[in-house]
Amino acid sequence: MQSRDGLELDLFDELDDLDGLDGLDADAFSPEVRWERQNPAGRVEVTNDGLSVVLWNFGVNSSALKPEHVSAIRGFALDFARSRFLRQQLATVSITGHASSSAGRAFNLRLSRARASAAAGVFLPALRRNLRGRVRRGAEGNFLARFQANRLSVNGVGESRPTASNATPEGMARNRRVELAVDVAV
Repeated sequence: MQSRDGLELDLFDELDDLDGLDGLDADAFSPEVRWERQNPAGRVEVTNDGLSVVLWNFGVNSSALKPEHVSAIRGFALDFARSRFLRQQLATVSITGHASSSAGRAFNLRLSRARASAAAGVFLPALRRNLRGRVRRGAEGNFLARFQANRLSVNGVGESRPTASNATPEGMARNRRVELAVDVAV
């Protein structure tokens, strides 16, 4: 980014200036927002079997993916594209969005669906890129369309499946998540 003087500016420096909100007392924010501001990076968890990824610490009332979420989704797509499960059509992928209980149920359901859709919006193009050389040349689009229609589930479940208590800011942050999982049919 360039300033009016033509000097290169660091975007993060500008964000720090905006984020400081020096005139506001930190207690003016809810505990959930304060915790998120203290832990801005979010978290990515990968299970040992490599077949599922949990992305958590979404912003309060937000479906925006953080850079580490995007990176994890792309890695998941690469691993899945390389797997025998995809080539042998043995697996389905589910992308499930979740929400904390900080808002009403209807809002949380819509928000969780938006989180799942945001993750799918990164997963599908990444999978397509990683299919090149793995399926017949030029067939990536057809393969992906069949996969999306028959073997991909994108859903939001709102606040109905918490993994932590919604009584603490940390628990609420853990419940604001998206889970990507490979389900293998044997």
